[in-house]
Amino acid sequence: MTARARTAILGAGPAGLVAAKLARGRDHAVTVFERWSQIGGIWNPASNGAYESVLTQTSRMAFHYSDHPPSDSLGSTFLDRQQFYEYLRSYIERFDLDGCIRLGHQVINVERSNDQWLVAARRDGHTTVDFFDRVIVATGELWEPYLPAGASRPAAQTAKEYRNPGSFRGARVLVVGGGVSGADIAAELSGVAKQVDWSLRRRHLLLPRMWGDVPNDACFSYLGRWLVNSWARDRFLRFLEDRIPSYMQTYERAGLLPSRFINNAVHVNDTAIPAVASGRVRVKSSLESFDSSGRVARFADGAEQTYDRVVVCAGYRPPDYSFIKGFSGDKVYRDFFYAEEPTLAILNTPAYADGFGTACPFFEAIAYWILEVFDGRYRLPLQEEMFAWCREQRSREGRRVFYDCWLETIRIGLESGQLPGPAQDFASYWKIISNSVTPLNLRRDPVTTLPAAFDDLTDIEGARLRILASLSEGTLRGLVDRQQISPEDASRASRLRHVALSPQLIAPD
Repeated sequence: MTARARTAILGAGPAGLVAAKLARGRDHAVTVFERWSQIGGIWNPASNGAYESVLTQTSRMAFHYSDHPPSDSLGSTFLDRQQFYEYLRSYIERFDLDGCIRLGHQVINVERSNDQWLVAARRDGHTTVDFFDRVIVATGELWEPYLPAGASRPAAQTAKEYRNPGSFRGARVLVVGGGVSGADIAAELSGVAKQVDWSLRRRHLLLPRMWGDVPNDACFSYLGRWLVNSWARDRFLRFLEDRIPSYMQTYERAGLLPSRFINNAVHVNDTAIPAVASGRVRVKSSLESFDSSGRVARFADGAEQTYDRVVVCAGYRPPDYSFIKGFSGDKVYRDFFYAEEPTLAILNTPAYADGFGTACPFFEAIAYWILEVFDGRYRLPLQEEMFAWCREQRSREGRRVFYDCWLETIRIGLESGQLPGPAQDFASYWKIISNSVTPLNLRRDPVTTLPAAFDDLTDIEGARLRILASLSEGTLRGLVDRQQISPEDASRASRLRHVALSPQLIAPD
């Protein structure tokens, strides 16, 4: 009898929990190490990972794991921090994960030892050592925020330290950073502070959660997203003006519409643009420095301003994997597999990428792929080929890239075999990519037909034929024989080889 694989999972947030569930389903002996006294990662209210008023960027239709939609008791269309935590707790309870999670265990060392992985963890001043066959690192990335040089405490704090606006009443406040946290916090503070200035290095596309009665993530299917991303800026703006006219008029008054943007790189926020348009938040140019007191800010346009409080929302440092002995991030193949020893994998958004889209289905797809590799069902290339891929990636260092987690979920699912490929089961494949982005369909037998609200504005049928055009003549004949497509589909697709579209919907550059 083959011994059960002993698998350590570091982190009990959304990524670690789905990895644990999937590994246990494959009969791995799973141990999850979580440094906090509760699960949830940044969604754990006790971890100070997210401010109190934070809401999910994706709706209840789209944010969840494929086999665990949210209950009716979590009634909000967009969940708050406590509701998301409760959702994760319900996932643990449904799949009986509590028994494999070690809370309050900070992993301090991971190293290779006699063809196993030694994992040392500290709890209450005591260190435990265990040995494992496999390790999945799911410790997250939003833990170590940047703080500009010269920003002094207690006047300055980071988005991670910000909890609520209560202590800012009557203060002159500077918020630094134009991402989701900066937008949320600047707008929230404008209700209590004497003055709120918002320093922007660059402008992002900020759009509301609801477009009338349609959640923003229900607007387009996976394929629709791919098609919309190729629209020219003017066409996309006309679409926005037609669908959310009042908001876009407010955007115009605020003067913050970016001159250039990626259509799918949307920062979801409902309140910042109206706050700027009304004058409750004043926009400042990029922050250059602080004086020695840490309270006088100097901006790129030469202006200076004194503030009582500063909230820095300037992003986070790359994840720290220094607890893994000898580990090098330059040797992570395809963003997840440690080429030096592929029995260790990283379950996270790539460190070089700006990720947009949902988290739980994305992490589920990666975890499935990792476990396929661990179980020998998916063979990675030879080590030298993996190292060559890593060297190619290093040549692009320093360049942040847009990373569409919706489309990457499809790519990874097709690569690993989690999702049906079009050559074998075009009907199921098509049902997944041409319906709304509900995780309920992220399986080999998709169950839901839920058309996206605005796909009819794109050339979905043309894209369908272009995907078929990427398949061989023999494959097309087989699909016709199985009545998955019509003879006319096959004939039309054969004439479109020159504009064939990858079934993996690789996000365009």
